[in-house]
Amino acid sequence: MRVCVDAGHDGVIDCGAVGQRGCLESDISLYAALALKENLQARGHEVVMTRECNDERLYSLMRRVNIANEAAADLFISLHCNAAKNTAAKGMEVFTSPGETGADPFATMIYEELAAMFPAQLQRTDDSDGDPDKEARFTVLMETNMPAVLVEMGFITNWQEEAELCDPKRQAEIAVAIGRAVDRYAAEYC
Repeated sequence: MRVCVDAGHDGVIDCGAVGQRGCLESDISLYAALALKENLQARGHEVVMTRECNDERLYSLMRRVNIANEAAADLFISLHCNAAKNTAAKGMEVFTSPGETGADPFATMIYEELAAMFPAQLQRTDDSDGDPDKEARFTVLMETNMPAVLVEMGFITNWQEEAELCDPKRQAEIAVAIGRAVDRYAAEYC
């Protein structure tokens, strides 16, 4: 499969959220995206990246969409860290666009693999439509031509989760979980 991996934010113009320890969302999303790229390539998948370093300026969300669409990717995965004013907020989330879409089964697989990899981690879900993903009208989910998910890997504004998100071991484990979901999706839908 050809997978477009999007490291959220860009590290130049928009570093995203900043944790209490000073970690930047753009750094964490990039390192996790690079770990995911390596994991997916080891599994035999082709990977297209929206950015591979922190000095790339992605001026608009549509630039990310265009990279995925022009590459004719089979899947789009955007990695982010969540943030909240309430520093006790915690957990992982997987988003798709609203309604029943081709991304829903993939999002469910990611949710299941993350829950299996991190059984003590809160998985924040919305089961109101029969699956665990949350829905949002994010540009990268709405405008891509392939099943697209946005993964919030944890809350950077939570002291404990920020420390975990900054840990390369944790980033690699997230990559393994998502890599397993890609394999499952490829086996079932391609």
